Amino acid sequence: MQTSCATPNAFGNANPHALAVILEASETKSIIAATDIFDISGIKLWASKQPVSSALQRKLLDRQLRQPLESCLMAEDGVTGATLVRSLQELVVADSPLAPLLRPHAAKLVREASHLPLPCSAPTRPRLKPWKTSSASVCGVCSAPLGCWPANCPPPTP
Repeated sequence: MQTSCATPNAFGNANPHALAVILEASETKSIIAATDIFDISGIKLWASKQPVSSALQRKLLDRQLRQPLESCLMAEDGVTGATLVRSLQELVVADSPLAPLLRPHAAKLVREASHLPLPCSAPTRPRLKPWKTSSASVCGVCSAPLGCWPANCPPPTP
C-alpha cells in the first residue's frame, strides 16, 4: 500500500459535500486514512490509519490538497484485492449453481483477481457483495475462450 498521498498534482480544496457524507458514514462505519494526507505545500494534515473525524474536517478548512480526499480514505473493512480473492475462493467451493462453471477455471480466476486494478472507491465500500463476485467470475470465465483476461485486455474507456 502507498504510504503517502503526496504527488505534484493539485486538486484544490476537499469537496465539502463528499466530506460531509464521509463524516456521516464514519459515525456507523470505521473509515480511516489509507495514506498520509498532505496539503499542497507538503504539510501532513492527517496520518495514515487515523480514523476520520470532525477534527479532520477542521484541518481541511481552506486547505488545498495534493490528492483528492476520497482517494486517501478507506473503510477499515473495505474491499481490497485480498478480500476479492477470498470471496472468489469461497464462491468456487460453495454449493451453488455457479460453482461447477467456475471450478475448472478457479486457479486462473484467483490468480487474475489478485491483479485486478480496483477502482479508487473500492476500499471505501464496506463489504463485497456476493453477487458482484459472481458476476465478475462469470464474465472472466466467459471471456477466457477469447483470451481476454485482465492482463491481456485494454482498460475500459470511461
